[in-house]
Amino acid sequence: MPTAPAFRIVPLPYAVVERTRRTLADDFGHPLRIVVNRERGNPCRFTLRQSPAGEELILLGYSPFKHDHPYREIGPVFIRRHGDAGYADVHRFPPEIDPTKRVFRSYNAAEEIVEAHAGTPEPEALIARLFANPLAECIHVRSLTHGCFTFKIERA
Repeated sequence: MPTAPAFRIVPLPYAVVERTRRTLADDFGHPLRIVVNRERGNPCRFTLRQSPAGEELILLGYSPFKHDHPYREIGPVFIRRHGDAGYADVHRFPPEIDPTKRVFRSYNAAEEIVEAHAGTPEPEALIARLFANPLAECIHVRSLTHGCFTFKIERA
């Protein structure tokens, strides 16, 4: 009998992406700009794929938190300006995101940090370790160097 998935990857919500593309404004009222990716990189926080050189991206401010409190971070993220469906393989760590260049932070129901660890080549083991703590409600995956939000992980 197959094992049930232990986690679910949650990229930026479609509603945020669609609204941002349509209005070129984020939820914080920042006027946004289109940037052209100079080299491969800048993962789209909706598709969770690396953007190729020459692709148009939108740089916006985003916060994955629902409530206003001292842990709430608002930071820069990139999304593709056009098309593409969101990340669909939600029970698998995104293959184009290098887990060793990420930090994994677990949060409780009050959106306070429970634990934080630098990523490893085996992200599933780290996810399981963080979710072994019953206080961990979700995990935010962020850039280890820049601190930018990449995606959220929820218990499956």
